[in-house]
Amino acid sequence: MNVTCPHCTTAVRVDEAHLPTGGKARVGCPQCKKPFEVAGPSAGAAPGGPGAEAWLRQQLDGLKDEIRRELLAEVLGARGAGPGGASGRGGRKSKLALVCEDEQAFAGSLVDTLKALGWQPEVVPDVEGALRLLERHEYGLVTVDRTLAGDPQGGLKVLDWLNRRPGPERRRVFVAYVTDEIKSMDTGSAFIAGANLTVNKNDASRLPSILSKGLEERDELYRTFEEVTESVARGE
Repeated sequence: MNVTCPHCTTAVRVDEAHLPTGGKARVGCPQCKKPFEVAGPSAGAAPGGPGAEAWLRQQLDGLKDEIRRELLAEVLGARGAGPGGASGRGGRKSKLALVCEDEQAFAGSLVDTLKALGWQPEVVPDVEGALRLLERHEYGLVTVDRTLAGDPQGGLKVLDWLNRRPGPERRRVFVAYVTDEIKSMDTGSAFIAGANLTVNKNDASRLPSILSKGLEERDELYRTFEEVTESVARGE
């Protein structure tokens, strides 16, 4: 699991197997070296243990309820908004894509795939550049490699920034977490990482089908809500 150091905001990867169920463990930050506490999983529902599937289903159900509440708020708020919806920015329709990737060959594969799918991608190899662009522009899709420009925690820092956005803003961005450690389209790992999709770097030849499928599933999930929101915004 990924946690954030409260002292320097560095993203820290913690092995849940080392966290006590129903308790807390002290973790040392690799960046500032200061310790902080991380809460372990609740009793009887530890991820990775016998209750892993039930725990994940419970978390997903809770997330769905949260999404329903926030989308309802968007629908009710859209009545007084402009043509772009509640935010007026039209974020869901943005075709800008940001590829956070420092491996040139794989970045090229991502760019070619995204262009073929109708996106307008740009590549950034480092954390600082990624966060700077994310603050300045609104992207509809972001791919994030775990390691950026030699920083082994680079991608996790970008994911942490994205997942700190307000719910409606975060949902406008489709996030693909790129790594060579997790299999592609691993729903559980994507949920834990705070992404919409996982992409294994060994599946470069399958990028078109993986990204297409992930985007299709996300679009299907929100299509009805978006139609209602736009209808209310038009005053229908």
